[in-house]
Amino acid sequence: RYITRTQTITAAGTNQDTATSISAASAIVFANGADNTKGVKLPLTTLVEIGTTITILNGVALATLEVYPTESEVLLPMLSANSPATVPAGATIVCIKFTDSRWICYFGGAIS
Repeated sequence: RYITRTQTITAAGTNQDTATSISAASAIVFANGADNTKGVKLPLTTLVEIGTTITILNGVALATLEVYPTESEVLLPMLSANSPATVPAGATIVCIKFTDSRWICYFGGAIS
């Protein structure tokens, strides 16, 4: 299930609790404000259907962006519960709801 509505948000905070929340209603996310510590947080998996795809674009060319799951959730295949994925400068991360509490994620590289 791929939602084509977009949203633009500004990354904030330095941890899962203070990161900017992503709305479940818009799945193409343009994230600004990354500074190698600020982040955004995926919606709770129970708010979206299995297969829902959220694409987050790090709009900052020279800084990484932290992407967090909601509390007690996991970004697969490599991270443990609550751990963020670090999106390289100018790159993307695509997260697909796999099950309640789990997202499957992969990176898209920046062109050079």
